Amino acid sequence: MSNTPKLYRQGISVPLPFPPHPYLELRGLHDGYLILPHSIETQELHRFMMIHHDRAWKTDPIGEYRLDRLLDDLKNGHSPFGRGIGDMESIRRFYTSWRHVPVMETDRALVDRIKYDIWRGSLVVFRFERDPHWGIIRKTSLEPVSDPSGPVATWSGEQKVVALFRDIPDCLAGAAKAEFEAFLTPTNLAVMAAFLGGIAVVQAIPGADAVVDTMIAGLAWWQFGWAGVIAAKDFVEAVVEAGRATNRQEIMLAAKLAAAALVSLGLTLLLRKIVERVHDVRWSDGGAGEPPSSKPATGSTDDMMNRYRTGNKGVSYPRSDDQFTPESSYDPDNPTANQRDALDNLRAQRWDSDKIDQVLNSGSNFETQTMYPGDPVFKIGNAGLDPAGSPSPYLLNGDSYNALVGNGSIGDDGSILDRPGIKQTLALPCYNLAQNIFSGTINSQTTAVVSNINPASELFNLDDGTGSPLAGKLFISGGGSQASIDPDAINW
Repeated sequence: MSNTPKLYRQGISVPLPFPPHPYLELRGLHDGYLILPHSIETQELHRFMMIHHDRAWKTDPIGEYRLDRLLDDLKNGHSPFGRGIGDMESIRRFYTSWRHVPVMETDRALVDRIKYDIWRGSLVVFRFERDPHWGIIRKTSLEPVSDPSGPVATWSGEQKVVALFRDIPDCLAGAAKAEFEAFLTPTNLAVMAAFLGGIAVVQAIPGADAVVDTMIAGLAWWQFGWAGVIAAKDFVEAVVEAGRATNRQEIMLAAKLAAAALVSLGLTLLLRKIVERVHDVRWSDGGAGEPPSSKPATGSTDDMMNRYRTGNKGVSYPRSDDQFTPESSYDPDNPTANQRDALDNLRAQRWDSDKIDQVLNSGSNFETQTMYPGDPVFKIGNAGLDPAGSPSPYLLNGDSYNALVGNGSIGDDGSILDRPGIKQTLALPCYNLAQNIFSGTINSQTTAVVSNINPASELFNLDDGTGSPLAGKLFISGGGSQASIDPDAINW
């Protein structure tokens, strides 16, 4: 399992939702690129790298070409999403944080510098496709996998994958076990076998590991951020271990590793996304097969997100201090240096002590950003909200907004496409149904406090008219970013 930094939730280690600091995120029309200094931590994730640091392991020529084009566009003053989203400023901030000295180069020289650092291996690049290639699935029939016979060592990769998935519920308990058992339909097992069988036997299908890695990494990143990438790596490694198994005990051990990773991936949320994509391809190609089961287990993450999409039908929320709880690393008696700076700036913005505590508990990696007249500001909230009359320290700057455009939660025209995705990324509390986007502009130079959004948990009660309400807890991934800005500096 991964040795990367983690938060701790009720004794369970949980990977952080954001990459190790410093990091640089750039977004093209088709891909997202995460650029990090080479380290032991990034080395653990080498299977997902676009370019390995020694350039000998594997490369992604399509990704290299697209990134090169993106950097050349920035070098010439262009951007795939229009001017003013701050890509060059983000690159400067990244280098300042990484090298601990101000960056004085021109934009053109700075782009040349980042290209050189990538080429020589000081920086590593991860590429996350928004619409990965699904061609490997087209070659399969998605027929049920035959029951194995004989020693485990003689089983096929598909048979070992099915055995792995059937053992996973034994590693879970309660609602999580019921949710996973509901996922194990014959069709879903056939999809998992076809999708993962290649890497289970280490490239039995030529190129299978690279294709599947790309699919899983992309889905995990856009849904769960860095925490998802770490968990996805652990999940893929569990599948590989199952493929190497020579007895049932080794498959059960792999199932334990897979179960732990899937908990960080919304349990069945990522797997259902894979099933949906596979069926999208087969239906468009005229392939056979039944649609995936669309009814998730009651109270599961999928079920709660479906209810959120339709106005929280059947859901109520207890009135308690711990109803919504962020995964916080803030200790008011011993704040870190960046938390102290954030505290001072939030006080200068005249937020009350409760709002300041909420911001410091909900975020991490606090930084300041100078904003200028005309810079865009956004607020996502319910229909009828007056952002000027009800000031909030939870806003989006241009980078935060464009990240939601990049992951498909918001359309290029500003329409809301994926409300549950927004709730997860921004860790919105129960009352915020993400119905509208409100746009404003900065009216005078000001300093914003920007932070990564931590994971959170939310207590709920669920009553479908059975007379037996279900009390549960929804885990929310976070992973987006938020900006706290002086309300007087914004025109809505």
